[in-house]
Amino acid sequence: MVRCGPSEDAQAHVSDPSLILKIAFVSADFGQERRFDGSFVKTPGGSCHQRCVMPAQALTEFGGIETGVFNDAVAKPTGEIVPLDDQKLTVSGDWDVIVLQRWNRPGLAQAVTRARDAGQTVVFDIDDHYWAIHRSSDAHSGGWDSPEHAEALRAANLVTVSTPFLAEVVKGHGCTNVQVIRNMIDLRQWTRQPVRPKVETIGWVGVTNLRSGDLEVMGQSIRHFMRDHQEIRFIHGGHSPQNPPIHKILGIPKTRTDMRPMCPIQHYPKLWKGIDIALCPLSDVDFNRAKSALKPMQASAAGVPFIASPLPEYEAYGQGMRASTPDEWSGALDSMLEQWVRQQVADEAHDRVQAEDVSVRWGEWSEAYSQTALACG
Repeated sequence: MVRCGPSEDAQAHVSDPSLILKIAFVSADFGQERRFDGSFVKTPGGSCHQRCVMPAQALTEFGGIETGVFNDAVAKPTGEIVPLDDQKLTVSGDWDVIVLQRWNRPGLAQAVTRARDAGQTVVFDIDDHYWAIHRSSDAHSGGWDSPEHAEALRAANLVTVSTPFLAEVVKGHGCTNVQVIRNMIDLRQWTRQPVRPKVETIGWVGVTNLRSGDLEVMGQSIRHFMRDHQEIRFIHGGHSPQNPPIHKILGIPKTRTDMRPMCPIQHYPKLWKGIDIALCPLSDVDFNRAKSALKPMQASAAGVPFIASPLPEYEAYGQGMRASTPDEWSGALDSMLEQWVRQQVADEAHDRVQAEDVSVRWGEWSEAYSQTALACG
């Protein structure tokens, strides 16, 4: 549970106090982090952090809006949806807007309708193409492609999505209440690293399970590059012993692979440290076409020049070098060996990512929620 109360300074900048809302984000994307004493505490996952925690904190800091992020909720007899704290107790207060993220429960459509009838504004947030998840994935069992889930989306006041491609997917399920709010980044959490004179490392940040053949689109280019440049090491940020090892996927020496373990989302920027050239490959499938440009944005914030696949949002972001085929990946890597090329790519990307900072983008979330609440009376 994350509660964000507005400071007096933030409240002083609200132009119309009558429009102040209380917004509760309820997300199923929570994991567990082990404490020093061996106990566990619930922590937001990457999706929850990006689509709930970050907007909630920004709305409070810059907009004076009281918010909270929770892992569970319950419907009151009167219809309102109220969040539950970590002890499964209801959180007091009148929540004007309920944002449900990665949320799918039996009877959800009826609960959304009752909450709206009780005067609440109900928003669903979707940041992945659930309907394109491969059937072999554990995530496929979430019931996202069920008629009831589509009914719940249609019953909501608003469905926010992270990309235009995803908006068209959701509209295809009969939803007309769809708005695109792209992912943003909190640049205060990132430190730009300098571009080194010589390439010492290349790297990739992510988990190797639940992929769609993304790393494989580079073919043998990484193996050949590592073979031709024996002094260069590969950094994998996000390793887990339970997942396929990246050196086997790429066919590179294990002895020249540095594996950094998965970490809580607040430590995520550390995974990029020391990478001289970042790789952002995605296979050309619907699930990936719906993805945002978050990974290139993170590379930009870290000061790391990157090579990316030419998928819609990566193209829209407009930074880094592009590569579609293994030969193009090899050519881009060779070009990046020049320091001036890497410096130019890093400089332009770092300038570009400033426009995606929470201090710039938070207003899109505020406007979406406030306008929807006003329209609902």
